[in-house]
Amino acid sequence: MLNIENTNLFKTLEKISYRHSSYSTCFSDFLDIVINYFLTLPNAELIKSYQVQYKDDFKYFELMFKELLKLHQENCDNNFNKETNAGWCDILGKLYETISSKYKQSAMGQYFTPETMCTFIAMIISPSGPGKYISEPCSGSGRMILAANSVCLGNFYSCVDLDPICTKMTAFNMMIHGLKGQANCGNALWITNNWNFGYEINSTLYTYGYPSIRLIITDQS
Repeated sequence: MLNIENTNLFKTLEKISYRHSSYSTCFSDFLDIVINYFLTLPNAELIKSYQVQYKDDFKYFELMFKELLKLHQENCDNNFNKETNAGWCDILGKLYETISSKYKQSAMGQYFTPETMCTFIAMIISPSGPGKYISEPCSGSGRMILAANSVCLGNFYSCVDLDPICTKMTAFNMMIHGLKGQANCGNALWITNNWNFGYEINSTLYTYGYPSIRLIITDQS
């Protein structure tokens, strides 16, 4: 089992956070940078602002991104389903939980459903056959829908979370696992005025063959 504290990903985030602001801020900035790599319309001004803010330390975010991809490749089959030939892992969620517990970050106070439990629940309630519209009103890091996708491929996922950091984790996890859908930041329990921002995930994957994230400017959930 992966111990995230022993990885270069965690150690590098510690180094950046020690020098700049809080862990929650640096983690959120890292997610912005990672998502920007896959945006259909990258935000060059955002990256420039982070380069100015972090100066020479900005290079550590690039090292973290490489380590994130490496860990994903090494651990993606941790939760492997032989019937669908699909596996999944949640590196960002593990990193988030470790930071929350280790440093008692008030801005990062959530704990997610254990991965084994997510797989168990998915095996019980996931739909039979592809092409379904599946709603996740409290997505966290997205691991519940990652588990659902490993059990039944080819569905469209509409994910919502009130926490911007969770929305960003969900967006990246959906993208890198090849899921199609949306990740929106808002309150799923409110009928109106509940939307902050969102992402459309992998709209280009099955047409052009490459993963992508598109920023949603207005509420299209």
